[in-house]
Amino acid sequence: MTRSLLAVALACYPFVVFLLLDNLAPGYLVLIFAVLAGLRLAFIKLESRAVLIAALVGLGLFCALALFDTQLTVLKLYPTLINLGAAIFCIYTLLYPPSVIERISQLVGLQVDGPAVPYTRRLTMVWTGFFVINAGIAAYTALLASTSVWAWYNGLISYLLIGLMFAVEYPVRLLYRKRHRA
Repeated sequence: MTRSLLAVALACYPFVVFLLLDNLAPGYLVLIFAVLAGLRLAFIKLESRAVLIAALVGLGLFCALALFDTQLTVLKLYPTLINLGAAIFCIYTLLYPPSVIERISQLVGLQVDGPAVPYTRRLTMVWTGFFVINAGIAAYTALLASTSVWAWYNGLISYLLIGLMFAVEYPVRLLYRKRHRA
């Protein structure tokens, strides 16, 4: 429950920045972000202590840079970094299988074999492309758009696009299953 609440809080982060921007000094926004992200890291099961240390150092550097940025550009780049991180992880799993989609499928108890393996790899490639494009748009909104546009895109529109990706993929998956079971 706590992990879910932290994930939702970080997902709502762009709106928190937008709503509190005029009422709080940037340092407080950095503090709010650092606490939320730090707590989120504490609840994630990372593969090794080195990964946790790297994540904490990265968070510390990010927050330190954000403290000196009066325009909040660094804080606005958070969604860009998350999307790039997701794309990099997808690429990593393509280079060192199983792919992320195959891993998720196995985590929820699905057996992935035969024609499902190339399907999960192709789907991971599609998600990689999505994350790269989304990172580009998030960077554009952080660097060149108003805080309002940034908040709307990164706090709502990008999540709607993720939902659209799932909605489009589901019937494709059903069709793929039907074709490969026959």
